[in-house]
Amino acid sequence: MDYFQQQAYTGLFVGTIMMISLHNLTISIFLFKVRETKFSNLLKIIFNFSNLLRFGSIYGTYMTPDIVALSECIALEYLATIGNVGVRVTLTAFLLWRLKQIHNENKEKWICIILLVIRTILALPQLIFQRPKVVSFPDQNLVICDPNVDTFRVYLFAGMIVEFFIDIYVTARLVQILNKANKNVAQLSSNIDKKNKRTIFTAVTYWNFLRLFVVSIYHISVFIDLFSI
Repeated sequence: MDYFQQQAYTGLFVGTIMMISLHNLTISIFLFKVRETKFSNLLKIIFNFSNLLRFGSIYGTYMTPDIVALSECIALEYLATIGNVGVRVTLTAFLLWRLKQIHNENKEKWICIILLVIRTILALPQLIFQRPKVVSFPDQNLVICDPNVDTFRVYLFAGMIVEFFIDIYVTARLVQILNKANKNVAQLSSNIDKKNKRTIFTAVTYWNFLRLFVVSIYHISVFIDLFSI
């Protein structure tokens, strides 16, 4: 696959993601206006808008001329970072919000708030210390944009560790809550001869373990990629 084919496939993929994000953003805005549960829809609006920023900047990076100016590079990389931070923080907030909805206790609420604040604080240095640069390849007559991850690598790593901890915490709490719900269901159905131990709570428990497994693979791959740059 040559350079132009790679650019074409990348543009198609990124453009598709942008159209999906735009569609979801429109739906989220509509639901925000008509539904009472506005907070979750607000998170969806922020998530989809951030996704548009992120993939829009990626599209812009791939579609820039062979010789890119530093101002273009800075603008695109800052947009990408803002979008990336927005996506990751809103995903964390949405996960903690769902946990609060399932188990709405005062102690649980404050734990979720503290975890979200820590994650948000760790995201800010990624914006503050963002120092993109241009890299020249004279033999190819090419100047490309480099995000220069070294300037905020530590904060990105710390933020991902907090995200992973939040995933583990939410999964553990949901398993506890769902196991308790399973026991309650078993007690209610104790007068039935044939008991079915597989309830909807069991399915949700398995789903959370699967989600944690996928998230673990994702974080491990990002860690490897982050420290191999």
